[in-house]
Amino acid sequence: MLDELAVRRRESAEIGGVLLMAAAVLAALGATRAAIPVLVGAAAGWFVCLCAHERRQGTIALLVRQRSAYVLPEVARAGARLVTPDKRAAMAAALARIALEPGTMALPVWPFIMTRRVQAQAKQLLAISDLLVREPPVVHPSTMALLLRLLEPASSPIYNPDVPEAHLAVLLGRVRAAIDEGADGSTSMSPGEAASLPGTERRVA
Repeated sequence: MLDELAVRRRESAEIGGVLLMAAAVLAALGATRAAIPVLVGAAAGWFVCLCAHERRQGTIALLVRQRSAYVLPEVARAGARLVTPDKRAAMAAALARIALEPGTMALPVWPFIMTRRVQAQAKQLLAISDLLVREPPVVHPSTMALLLRLLEPASSPIYNPDVPEAHLAVLLGRVRAAIDEGADGSTSMSPGEAASLPGTERRVA
């Protein structure tokens, strides 16, 4: 699908460019009325290009949550950006603030945070926070993508009361298990995939 969307994006951009040049030639020749529909066609081509690009980026954003998808170079590159030292440190700080000062993590667009739920999982949140900044990194990008769901109010069990409370324990349990697996070296990544992640070169034979 990613390849198909890339082809569609490129072809529609090329068509839009050709039509724009044709419209410019027609206008230069004084055929303004004929140039207008050609220009509309160019705009349509670029719109299709934009739609294909947005759909491709959205697909990649979904695939970064699936560890098996990291055989795709585009997904591996997108995932690598999630586990840079700065991103891991920022997530670690956010989890610590949620555990220790949940009130400070209320958002302007979503002022509610489920303090009781957070308190029940505070120990797990702090443990994961500490593990995120460990060097060399032991967290897979797909695990970071999972953690990001905690900061998305509409789908987060710490912000949205319509999301069952049990989802928080399940999500944190999955994250902790994945990090512990990476720390033990028993990851499902291939050596080539692991080598593509920032900071992991030292862990790959």
